[in-house]
Amino acid sequence: MCCGRRTACARREGVVHLDDLLLRRVRLGLLVPNGGLDQMSRIRALVQPELGWDDRRWEAEEAAYRKLWQAAYN
Repeated sequence: MCCGRRTACARREGVVHLDDLLLRRVRLGLLVPNGGLDQMSRIRALVQPELGWDDRRWEAEEAAYRKLWQAAYN
C-alpha cells in the first residue's frame, strides 16, 4: 500500500481498471466475502471521484469486474 489513504493511492499508482485495484492493489476482491460485490456502492463512492471516472466508465469497469470475479474467483 502506498499510503494511509487508499483512494488516493489508486490515483497515484495509476490504476487503470477496477479489477486491478480490487484484486491486486488493495486485494479486497480476494479478502472480503463475495469479492466486495455487496459493497460496490460504497467502493464506488470512494474510488470513482479519485480516479476521475464518469458514470459510464464506472459501470463498464464494474460490469467487467463482476464478470471476471464470478468466472475466476467465485
